Amino acid sequence: MAQKYQTTPLLQATLSHYQAQRDRCLAELDIVLNKAVGTGNGGNVDSAISLFKELSDADNVIATIQNIIYGNMSSPVEGISVPNSGEPILTAQPAETLQVQ
Repeated sequence: MAQKYQTTPLLQATLSHYQAQRDRCLAELDIVLNKAVGTGNGGNVDSAISLFKELSDADNVIATIQNIIYGNMSSPVEGISVPNSGEPILTAQPAETLQVQ
């Protein structure tokens, strides 16, 4: 039997907002880190630092909301990872794996 979790439209909208923010940061980081030629910023370190901070903030909010919805259990929804005991949602990957083809 599938477990059901209580949530609200406002909580879901907030989660969606921060997931979109996270996706945008990852896309922009891909450009800054891998395709800086021709973007006008030349791989600007300040841009990368700002994007990493924004990405970290979004990941923290996502983790908090998921913890509210699901508690400390493993994720009941496919495609959503719920961190357990402080594990990060985003794990470090080599730059070449961030490239979009």
